[in-house]
Amino acid sequence: MQDLGLGYRGLSTNTQTRRLGYFSAAAKLMSLEPTPMDRLVAQLVEWNTNNRRALESYESQKGVAKSPSAAKRYLKLANGLGMATALGSGLQLSDDGLLLKTLLPNETSFALTTAEKLFYLGQLLAYDADPLLALAAWLPHEAVPPTLGYLQRGFQGALLDWLRLRARSATNESAQRSLSDRVKTVEGWKRPDTYAEHVVAPRLHWLLDLGLLDVGAFHHTTFVLTDPAASFFEGLTDSKSVPGSDWILGDFIPAASFLDPQAVIRPPSDEELAQQFRESLPVLRVGVLPRVKLDIAIRHVSLRLAADEHIYISGDSVVSRLDASSKLAEDVGARVHRSARARESYIVLG
Repeated sequence: MQDLGLGYRGLSTNTQTRRLGYFSAAAKLMSLEPTPMDRLVAQLVEWNTNNRRALESYESQKGVAKSPSAAKRYLKLANGLGMATALGSGLQLSDDGLLLKTLLPNETSFALTTAEKLFYLGQLLAYDADPLLALAAWLPHEAVPPTLGYLQRGFQGALLDWLRLRARSATNESAQRSLSDRVKTVEGWKRPDTYAEHVVAPRLHWLLDLGLLDVGAFHHTTFVLTDPAASFFEGLTDSKSVPGSDWILGDFIPAASFLDPQAVIRPPSDEELAQQFRESLPVLRVGVLPRVKLDIAIRHVSLRLAADEHIYISGDSVVSRLDASSKLAEDVGARVHRSARARESYIVLG
């Protein structure tokens, strides 16, 4: 995950990019080498055809990628979500995309696994925090469950309220400038309802895919956060800021434990931690050098412990355990090499 600033963070979306499952399918199709966009588009359309019945049995059938143009929208958005890197006329997996690919089950579908939900929630908070938090902050406070039309008509005002609050609270001049510029952009929407169609609907459906919306209300075309989701988002919006990369790499996993009914907040044993490192490091290694980027390794270990063992531990705790215990490092067969630049810190194998 790249270093995240505190300026405006939001994705450019289309009303039809509603199913997170397509991003998992796209990650399966991509590799660390560039793949031509046309080929990926054709493969994603084929995947959609092969998984038509899975979509028909899912909670919502919106956002189908049955045409090349629809598939291409998902692939371009995968780039915005930090999962892919554009190179020439093709796409290749980013570090985050590789992380997702190693977490996926053999067969991807529209019903997401716990690991996928945790991954996508983290990515959305990293790259789409402002529209997502503006929408989420609005939902729990409605006495009557709002309809899609109501949310779209009022979203411009909700987003402006959130951005102005952020701008007033920001202490960083660059962040203040970024947020003020975005306020002017949103104020200048000539057709707010039409613009909001491409913002509100996809994010409501992403919240559904993540298990954060009440399914019964959704089937009546009204939108209500589950109680745990409302508490989670309220904790974020009360800070009047957006999550930084340190929080997403650190305390995010325990904070998101409400996604798992079997979650346990406890430190793993040395053996549990060593075993997970031994399984994670080989699949994350890229190139000939015996090393793995530290932030990717920590996220993978934390996500795997959560998804497989229901153990929710912060990334900071994981790396401090590896730093502090020579026996654990010996059992893992690795050591931490730190750099002043976070993205240049590695776990060195051997």
